[in-house]
Amino acid sequence: MTSKPSLLRGVLRILSWFLDLLFPQKCVVCDELLLEGGELCPDCLDAWKTARLSRCPLCRKTARACKCRTFHAAFTDSFNERSIISLAFYPKPDSDDMADTAVRQIVRAVKTSTNKSAVRMVSRELSRLILKAILREGDKPESYKITFPPRSKSRVRAYGFDHGRDIARYISKYTGIPFQNTLKNIGTPLSES
Repeated sequence: MTSKPSLLRGVLRILSWFLDLLFPQKCVVCDELLLEGGELCPDCLDAWKTARLSRCPLCRKTARACKCRTFHAAFTDSFNERSIISLAFYPKPDSDDMADTAVRQIVRAVKTSTNKSAVRMVSRELSRLILKAILREGDKPESYKITFPPRSKSRVRAYGFDHGRDIARYISKYTGIPFQNTLKNIGTPLSES
């Protein structure tokens, strides 16, 4: 006799198979059909790896190790004197480089796509870096909290979701760090105040 949880898993597996048949996975960057799963096709994966290994023009370190964040993201680079963990440098808007295009498309997919493939990919990569940073400090993941800066209500209405919340929840799931909704968007952008 099968138990209810195993029966439910079987039904979900069949449902997932049908959904994959009707809505096949596509590359987050170029929309090419993915034959082996994942989030990126082989060409875009190579471009993403190249972008992750790009070097800061000031300190010559990769985005993960760069400490001169103010050069790249003024006023949003640190919190309590700790650098925000970055996966790759955000590209110049006019760049035609494939690596820059991959980064720009992944960021766009995270912010605008209801398909959560890009969110899961970015969250997984950030989770590895966050855990590495916590362990380097000699701390335990449980002693931290994951939160996010909320998206404006108009953006949530326009896109139907808050990508920051999604990323924070996935990071919480992947790292075991508790998720806590602690910040509130009061609706006034800094540039207008």
